[in-house]
Amino acid sequence: SEKKRTKAAYIQLGKMFSYYKEGSESDEKLFAIMENIDNDDFFNNYRVGLYNKRGYTVRGPYDGGEIERGKESFFKNLNMRYKKKFPKVAKVFEKLAKEYSEMSKRMEYEADITKLDY
Repeated sequence: SEKKRTKAAYIQLGKMFSYYKEGSESDEKLFAIMENIDNDDFFNNYRVGLYNKRGYTVRGPYDGGEIERGKESFFKNLNMRYKKKFPKVAKVFEKLAKEYSEMSKRMEYEADITKLDY
């Protein structure tokens, strides 16, 4: 903090924590550590890291948002599982589930428009 690098440190920590595999046996140990962190930069970068590590998707023009619905379901389940014990961490999962829900709707819309064009 003396060098004014606290924000950068939280950003890097958030990214680093996102590389751990969700659904593993060490989740609760990791989430217990995270729950003690009170920094928005950390949790925002944790969320971005979780999103980014899933990479890009490829699908046919009529396929819609099935991939995103699967990811939405995954994060919704994590949110439900941990929201009482680790509310800060669960909030990240809730946000990701909502983002994937919105993406699936967009993909469905694009598929419907494509079907109308042909």
